Amino acid sequence: FGAKYHPRLASSDDWLIGNAENTAFALLFTEDYKDFYETVGGAVYLKARPLLHTSCTIGMWAEDTKYLKEHCNLWSLFGGSKRFGENFGTVSEPERTLGISEIDTTDNIFLATAIEYDGTNAENVFERSAWRASGQLEWSDGSFGSDYDYRRYLVQVRRYQKTTRQSMFLLTGAYGGSDSHLPLNRVFFLGGLGTLYGYEHKEFAGTRFWMLNAEYRFAIPRRSIAFGLFWDGGRISDAPGFTSESEVKNSLGAALYLGKGFRMSLSRRLDRSTDNDPIFYCRFTSIY
Repeated sequence: FGAKYHPRLASSDDWLIGNAENTAFALLFTEDYKDFYETVGGAVYLKARPLLHTSCTIGMWAEDTKYLKEHCNLWSLFGGSKRFGENFGTVSEPERTLGISEIDTTDNIFLATAIEYDGTNAENVFERSAWRASGQLEWSDGSFGSDYDYRRYLVQVRRYQKTTRQSMFLLTGAYGGSDSHLPLNRVFFLGGLGTLYGYEHKEFAGTRFWMLNAEYRFAIPRRSIAFGLFWDGGRISDAPGFTSESEVKNSLGAALYLGKGFRMSLSRRLDRSTDNDPIFYCRFTSIY
């Protein structure tokens, strides 16, 4: 059982990329893959481990949020004259302006629950077949004193299926949604790092989505090198359901893994025949 109160730099993109990896990109290449905002508030929570490899958390949060003004001209080691992007800069200007106004003028009080299961071996993903899964629910309601009224959920499931001694098939599914309007700092994004690798980062936004990733990964014996062939597919919508305007997005690609902490990939989108040049991404983590 615990409680905390503090001002903090917050982001809803933690399911896409961790802070350590994102900081490395910022320091080295002038790349910031997360949108940040400021909060002052706290929480009371209870965390338990009822089963092996399983943890559960439930807590009550109260946040006074504020838009974080970006500094685009900060230095990085290999960035050259490149500038950092604006927070929520991939969102269209009218929606971004409204979203920033909401972040600056509202209080969010919500009940948050989460459950996580991880049966993998982080030291050697090829050791055995295993499952990894997580589920999150965030409930904000006027009866709590919140300025919002929504239920936001996110479920992720991944299967590591060992096929041979040096190869593995990986299948990932994710589904997220909401039953009402979401503030800009709670909207879902698809595209690029952590989602659909053949697209620009956070190219699409909405209040509900599904996504599938499939990869066949094989390691070189007695070498810290592995290769992967992968397919990404997903759909996102800002409507109560998936309409004809929210078409399915697909991409195909290949990846190279060096050691336990570096991944390079090249992927091309399949939803159009023009303006579909392959996109290169690198990650400072092999298991994603």
